[in-house]
Amino acid sequence: PWRAGGRWAASGTHKSRVLAFLLVPSRAIDWIDLGDVAEFEQTVSRWRAALVDGRSDAAGKRLAQMLWDPIRARLPDGTDRIYVASDGGLAAIPWGALPRPSGDGVLLEDFTFAVVPSGQFLAEKLREPAASPFNTEAAVLAVGDVDYGNGRAVGKSMGLKAVTWCALDGSRRELEAIVSCADARNMILLTGDRATAAIAVEHLEHVRCAHFDTHGFFVDDKFSAQLDLAGAQRGPDRLKVNRTRVSMLRRDPFLRSG
Repeated sequence: PWRAGGRWAASGTHKSRVLAFLLVPSRAIDWIDLGDVAEFEQTVSRWRAALVDGRSDAAGKRLAQMLWDPIRARLPDGTDRIYVASDGGLAAIPWGALPRPSGDGVLLEDFTFAVVPSGQFLAEKLREPAASPFNTEAAVLAVGDVDYGNGRAVGKSMGLKAVTWCALDGSRRELEAIVSCADARNMILLTGDRATAAIAVEHLEHVRCAHFDTHGFFVDDKFSAQLDLAGAQRGPDRLKVNRTRVSMLRRDPFLRSG
């Protein structure tokens, strides 16, 4: 465990810290001590709650000061694209929605943020040959305006207990915008009760691009109460499977999203 001041702390005497490792071209890896984990967790929780309620909160500005300002100070001039492999509660925040230091607007207006599962994943992808430019004649799969059962609870699926999903206002307009930008003759459009996981998976391997306009979730501590991770298991291995899956969720926050 690392303690502020540059010394290793004895077991049981330290406070957990948030560290950022910054990699930029033609420069040694830089690490930044961002502060106390407990303060980050409280600030992230406050800001996310404010976002959900659609209200402004000083927590957003405070989080930007704690998280973004120290990183921005170490970035080379002209940087406009940021790859983020974050952990813990920081994996649940929309980086682009953090307020600018001036308080006018958000970071997405100045930077493009791409969230990746890990540094290893990013390194592998960057070594792959560049994909050819977008071809409007290639098939496009567009999924949206989904029928979620008129607000009725959806049955168990992939380990989830029954969860209610409501219709998304504006989804149809978003699909119409996608159709207007692509060649409709080569588009697979799934809407209503045809917009199912099974049908979408069937088409995915045959298309170049896919657009999904549907619900997403992140399994935080509150939502995890609706998980039945070993629900499909029977017999003496049930508890073992459950503990294993919970352990995996704690190690990799990206497994909590869907």
